[in-house]
Amino acid sequence: MREAGLTKQERGLLTLTRVLMVLFFLATALFITLPNWTLNYLTDIGQVFFNFRNSSITLGTENFWLILAIGYTATLTYVCLIAQNDFLRNIDYVKIVIFAKFVSTLGFVICFLKFEYRFFCLVGAIIDFTIFLITWSCYHAAKKSRST
Repeated sequence: MREAGLTKQERGLLTLTRVLMVLFFLATALFITLPNWTLNYLTDIGQVFFNFRNSSITLGTENFWLILAIGYTATLTYVCLIAQNDFLRNIDYVKIVIFAKFVSTLGFVICFLKFEYRFFCLVGAIIDFTIFLITWSCYHAAKKSRST
């Protein structure tokens, strides 16, 4: 069993890394197959449940930002795959996820406050901040557990 030499905190971070790997993979697949539907579905949820009055959007024909989003989520999937494989050696790859989620949280907050009060920007900020916070705290606990 590869996890036998890990501390409880390291096993928790390893499990989180595996869960994130699957979630990032699913997000990549969703962005590839249903990009407009995803944003419009979130917009509809905002209208129905939270009275956000946003119109539906389309990404346009160039798909420039969509390609970058797919590249971002695919990269995070790969980083989590590398991190969970030989976990003790690759634990610091988790810092890439932490940094990426911090930056995307800031981006979502700025877009929400400065440009448009779009519900999907608010949802993105909440989800990415939650991932950032959980991953950072698990990483910090795992690193601390080995040093004490």
